[in-house]
Amino acid sequence: MSDERYGNSLERAVLGLLLLEPTLAARAERELTSDDFSDSRHVRIFEAACTLARGGREAGPGGIGLELARTGEWGPDDDRYLGVLIAEPGASDPRAFPERAKSLAEEARRRRAAALLVAAATESRDRAVELPDTLGSLRRAIGSLEAASGLEELPPISTVVDELLAILESGIDPGTPTGLPNLDEAVQGGIKPTQLMVIAGNTGAGKTSLATQIALVHHCQNRFGA
Repeated sequence: MSDERYGNSLERAVLGLLLLEPTLAARAERELTSDDFSDSRHVRIFEAACTLARGGREAGPGGIGLELARTGEWGPDDDRYLGVLIAEPGASDPRAFPERAKSLAEEARRRRAAALLVAAATESRDRAVELPDTLGSLRRAIGSLEAASGLEELPPISTVVDELLAILESGIDPGTPTGLPNLDEAVQGGIKPTQLMVIAGNTGAGKTSLATQIALVHHCQNRFGA
């Protein structure tokens, strides 16, 4: 099955489950966005279900059909498509919704990643655009995509900061390597108490990523003794 057909099948399954069990609409709005759907008709159905859920109305086939007809985005013949979604093989059991929604969100991230890489490749061949600008835009786009992915292997930066503040307030020497040997050598061993270190660089050069890495190295060494 092609990526496009697989993604479309996931979209139909998720929407079919919403139609089968309208109470899932509120959860769907928390876990998915309109951008996760590539089919414009699916986007309209999802947004109508979320609108109904926010208003405390049932997001079933009848309610969604009326909501879309009210906004002028739906025709009488389109009502049959709601029945097609309910009959979708992947929409037979509402208990499958968490797995289907997670898979759809992941597929949407893959689609966006592919799109931004294609766009970057096209722009990199445009000699009217400076290459550093293209690379900077690509770094920022990748960072946004990573943030939206909710990666679980790294602790939230707020947690790291809270733990580092507790260490500082306890009076323990917070001096630590940065995790980058060349940088440690340049600053004579790493970060030391009372030092003010300023990280400077062009937009998109990775200043925030560097500072976050240093904080995580410090966090891991103090927490795990690594």
